[in-house]
Amino acid sequence: MLEVVDVGVAHITKREKMLRYYGRVLEPGQANDQDAYMIDEQYNCFAVADGVGSSINSDIAAKVVCEAYRATVIDHSNGTVSMSKSQREDASDTLHRLHSAAAGAHATTTFTGFTIHANNMASYLHIGDSQLLLLRDDDVMQCTSEHVAPNGFQLLNYLGTQPEWKAMGYARHPLELTGESNAFSTTKLEAEWGFIRLKDGDRLVLMTDGVRGSGQNDRLEDRYLREYMQRRLGATAFAQLVMRKSRKEDDSTLVVVDLGLSLNTVK
Repeated sequence: MLEVVDVGVAHITKREKMLRYYGRVLEPGQANDQDAYMIDEQYNCFAVADGVGSSINSDIAAKVVCEAYRATVIDHSNGTVSMSKSQREDASDTLHRLHSAAAGAHATTTFTGFTIHANNMASYLHIGDSQLLLLRDDDVMQCTSEHVAPNGFQLLNYLGTQPEWKAMGYARHPLELTGESNAFSTTKLEAEWGFIRLKDGDRLVLMTDGVRGSGQNDRLEDRYLREYMQRRLGATAFAQLVMRKSRKEDDSTLVVVDLGLSLNTVK
């Protein structure tokens, strides 16, 4: 059985990042720290959220959706929520609980979270432009869509349909959030959920868009991820290295989770 063997976090606000790496001061009056993250090693669930800066209370929304995700995982684990539903129904229920939490804060945010299960599978839920990456062997696999299509209603679903991913036990599905009052970015109305069959040595990485960036000038190159993917650095050191290489001037959060075989199951 696989278990979590190491967890690392790197988090820095836009204000701190600009001063530390670029020697610049954030303009007065701008919001500080729209990111939030959640780590629960008891229930093996992890999440990041990135509030939309133009939305008042988005920092609060980011925090409450992370906690809503943890509460949902705990409810499922304790049997408070029926587990007889399909995987899609479970994902949809989770999405709507997160939506209600963010709407209750009267703010907008993005979210990506995953849970590791006893059957060596990880399930995840993704809304917006925070990312879940899988570092395995000699490759960096982007498990979540980065942006929606230009019309704002279709995910760029370039993974999940490829035969090699299906052969590895990977599945990915779109998930629509309907309703006039949408607590997530208005250009990212849809979400996605999926699962990954895990292997010994996998490194799962959650990051907000402040880490990786999407513009040509602030894009984090994959070579920095590949450089230490085979555990030459522990999770915390790896997270800090990647954060230093990040060029986007934004709140930035990185959560790294390393998986390995549990010693008491090895014969």
